[in-house]
Amino acid sequence: MFLDQWLDSFLHTTPWTAFAISLALNTAVFAGSLFVGALLQRLFASRAVSPPPSPITSHELALAACTVFLNSVVLHAGWLLWRAKRVHLEPQLEYEFAALLGGLFGAVLIALVMDGLMYALHRVAHHRLVYSLLHAPHHRYSNVRPLTLFVLHPAETLAFGGLWLVVLLVLQPGWWAIVFYLSLNTLFGVVGHTGVEPIPPSWSRFPLLNRIAGGEVHARHHQEPTRAFGFYTTVWDRLFKTE
Repeated sequence: MFLDQWLDSFLHTTPWTAFAISLALNTAVFAGSLFVGALLQRLFASRAVSPPPSPITSHELALAACTVFLNSVVLHAGWLLWRAKRVHLEPQLEYEFAALLGGLFGAVLIALVMDGLMYALHRVAHHRLVYSLLHAPHHRYSNVRPLTLFVLHPAETLAFGGLWLVVLLVLQPGWWAIVFYLSLNTLFGVVGHTGVEPIPPSWSRFPLLNRIAGGEVHARHHQEPTRAFGFYTTVWDRLFKTE
């Protein structure tokens, strides 16, 4: 299939071409995130959980552009690990139901592992010795918008990207698990920075569903930085009493 052939070509292309592809993919993710975020803001305008943000500044745009570039560096590092056979991923994809279901379970496993690790890293980022140096630029914008997802200190972007690469090396997930997880990760990031809550209020009555960190959770974190550090769930916040 076309996708199989494209992935095989991507694996065996030159490093410069591979980086150009990585940059193009991350630019597309950036544009898609802004589009989906704007769509969610329109669809769920009645469920606002954050005041309207101030006008976009050149500082925001510069940090967002830097984040897209560094995310491309992280993806390129993953490509180099794949090419060096440190990450064992076959370029051929299977489209059978079992392969997709396995990928879905793999993505859930990655999300559970990353949820705990990112909670820990997020707490470190809020330590008084680290916060002013690295994490403060993200919290300069307490009233969130989709662009805020990408407004990060460069070192922070590389730290989260490095964490992902370590998990990739340890878990060795399949292609579909990676695709599903990265899609899920982007969706949660967008939802957390829209300033609206797309999750239905009725979900709060159901176990597990009421632990999902939606738009309100992260919006409150921007307004009260000592609380709500979770990314995908509020499990760790509840455990360490930071809800």
